[in-house]
Amino acid sequence: MSIIDDMMHIIMKNPNATARDIARELGYAEEKSVYYWLGKSGYRGLRDFKLAVLRRAPREMGAGTEKPAYVRESSGSQLRLYSEDEGTVLPASLWEHILRQAGPQSYGVLLTKSEYPPLVSRGDVLIVDPEAPFFQGDLAWVSVKGSKRLVRRYGRADDQDVFVDAIRPGLVLVPDSVDGKVVLILKSP
Repeated sequence: MSIIDDMMHIIMKNPNATARDIARELGYAEEKSVYYWLGKSGYRGLRDFKLAVLRRAPREMGAGTEKPAYVRESSGSQLRLYSEDEGTVLPASLWEHILRQAGPQSYGVLLTKSEYPPLVSRGDVLIVDPEAPFFQGDLAWVSVKGSKRLVRRYGRADDQDVFVDAIRPGLVLVPDSVDGKVVLILKSP
């Protein structure tokens, strides 16, 4: 199995994996080894690679037995929900509502930490759409220095985006990658 295949499997298990996470799992001392292999394989960066991996069906990637924690299908649509807690089950009515809001490449992230109260809390689910268009102040799920963050995205006249922390708007951040727009937040009971 090649390094890229190993990286694909890591992304399929955890689409929020950062370059640091991938390097650690592959046994590399530095993140730049991940970017080296991505560049050598024709990818422009980690975001480009993640989008390519997540757009493919698991069977096309040779990972037929590996699946996200939850996959719910309805009317030919499916949504991947990634979580560390495999005991969580969402009611069917919630799945129907989510599938109406989500795009074809959307996925869910179950928050396991409480970093952004009162906006979101532990147990809430973020529905992230990598292809949704952004507007001023939209929430985005990004990677900043190896950790996932919830930010607000603002566009400027010179076509440069400004990202600020979702809870502390005075904190401007420079993301390593933008995973997508948060199109829906499902609050835990």
